[in-house]
Amino acid sequence: MIVKISVRLKLPMNLKNNNIGSVLHGALMEWLPTSVVERLHQPASYSPLKQRLLLENGESIWEIVCLSQDLGECIVKILTSKNNLFLKRHNITVDIEGFTVEHYNVSEMMHESFSIQKPIRYQKIKICSPMSFKSNGQYDIFPDIKRFFRSIMLTFDSFYDEYQLYDRDTLEYLTEQVTIVNYQLKSTKYHLEGTRIPSFVGHITFRVSGPLPFNQLVHFLLSFGELSGVGIKTSLGMGKYRIIK
Repeated sequence: MIVKISVRLKLPMNLKNNNIGSVLHGALMEWLPTSVVERLHQPASYSPLKQRLLLENGESIWEIVCLSQDLGECIVKILTSKNNLFLKRHNITVDIEGFTVEHYNVSEMMHESFSIQKPIRYQKIKICSPMSFKSNGQYDIFPDIKRFFRSIMLTFDSFYDEYQLYDRDTLEYLTEQVTIVNYQLKSTKYHLEGTRIPSFVGHITFRVSGPLPFNQLVHFLLSFGELSGVGIKTSLGMGKYRIIK
């Protein structure tokens, strides 16, 4: 079960930007039990914690996605006893105006995607927090189909052993059948502990070719990636996108 928590924060104007994702991550680590923090910082594994700041309709939404139910329940329990959040780096306490919780059953998500009978040929996404990829020590600030979907597949497989979506042949076929047909992107820098990571935000439209089962798979991958985020530093505020219906 995936748990998504949307926390409404009362942020001052100078902090209303995506770059405080890592600051929010640090504040969350202060809340969590030591045993949970140690589990989240295992270097050889994918983190089940994804979080980012979203600025929507004048509101500051701290979106926390937990790819394990126990972590989600732990954070929800903590939030029920909190009415503010201390941001140590800025030495400021911000009010929590409320939060909502949504649950996503992975089996139901897969069933929904693989029940689609009319091919969805065009999928448009909005990249809401800076996205970037890294290979051979270099940052890639332009979307690459293979890296985009590989990131989603590997993240999924790290938590759901019964399915295992990543396969080299499937990924190669995917890069042949999915193309970027439109984009409105701009480069940016994501501020992270004194480092500025080259990245990009904006809109991308994918065209999906191939048979229906493949189209259904792409639909599921995009739906899962909307929750997990894509690329590097998704636990620290990067790589969030929304599917534009």
